[in-house]
Amino acid sequence: MKKTKRILITSYYFEPEITPRAFRTTELVNEFIKRGYVVDLYIPKIDEENKKISENCIIHYVNSRKVISTKRNFNSNSNNKHKKNTIFKLFKKGLDRLTGGINYLLYGYNLYNKLLKNRGRQYELIISIGLPVHVHFATALFLAKDRQEGVKVSDYGDPFFYNPAQRPISYLKYVEKWATKQFDYISIPTSKSIEYYTEYKTKEHIKIIPQGFDFSSIEINHYESNSIPTFCYAGYFYENIRNPKFFLDFLSTLTINYRFIIYTDLKEGFSRDICLYYKEKLGDKLIIKDFIPREELIKEASKMDFLINFDNFNSNQVPSKIIDYSLTRRPILNINQGDFKEDIFFEFIRKDYSNSLNVDIQEYDIKNVVNRFEKLSKIESS
Repeated sequence: MKKTKRILITSYYFEPEITPRAFRTTELVNEFIKRGYVVDLYIPKIDEENKKISENCIIHYVNSRKVISTKRNFNSNSNNKHKKNTIFKLFKKGLDRLTGGINYLLYGYNLYNKLLKNRGRQYELIISIGLPVHVHFATALFLAKDRQEGVKVSDYGDPFFYNPAQRPISYLKYVEKWATKQFDYISIPTSKSIEYYTEYKTKEHIKIIPQGFDFSSIEINHYESNSIPTFCYAGYFYENIRNPKFFLDFLSTLTINYRFIIYTDLKEGFSRDICLYYKEKLGDKLIIKDFIPREELIKEASKMDFLINFDNFNSNQVPSKIIDYSLTRRPILNINQGDFKEDIFFEFIRKDYSNSLNVDIQEYDIKNVVNRFEKLSKIESS
């Protein structure tokens, strides 16, 4: 009788959420299922109407993620209410600093308890997907309690403690170090980030496994040159590592006509605030849109004359959006806050794309990505 190949995957994100880690989890689950694996998937309970993926994917819902909100309704007059809300926000900010994110911590606690309820099953492969790092913490605690003979992998997007965007409180480095010891390997999307993890694992146990996607379902539009130079960016902005201010300031000095379309999170935060600020300056030249589903975004982006990729200020991190950009078959203008060349921008405006960013797209095919996990775990797919 043929043995069932079983995998455990723990995560904080899953489609239809529009984040790289949601794509990571969803694409891995779907490809493993196609190869005949049974996947035990631990994710938050977000949507009451989550549709069944496959009978070979058993979803274990962890409690809802957002437990503590920064908004509180206090029974008091307006001034006191504002003061109490401010105090509560500062209190939560302190908790976030201490814990690496209080809601992340509470989710990790719930994830750990959920894993313990189903202990005893052996897996050929275990993949813990961070961000947040608390998914690794919770899975590591489980592994310390439940002996697993299969290969255990902590899969990172960006670094946690050594992330230049936000350095956590120092003791969390030792928590992360303990957690990574419970895994056989750390997997990261780019070799440029290896130095952030060598304190936790030897280079032989740090594996490069990039973001992966199923290319078979992608549709793009037939490109026709726009009458006005039109280019777009899709993704988040961050004040410290991916701040578009230098580029938007440059655009505000131009007298030529153009359209710059930005797809980003318009609910709250730095991305929304900086876009709205420059919208007042640039007017109709800047078009701001909320995130749309990934497949739809790729189709829309394929209509552009070219695409903008903001290199993270620290070049050791590579935005995963360049994979989607490459699928559009449109040129990519890669710009960096520390080394922005105006003449190359004007080349793109003139439709000279000789300096377009080139990416080996096959490296990101989900089939090749899962091959790397299978090789790592020494499992041969049937």
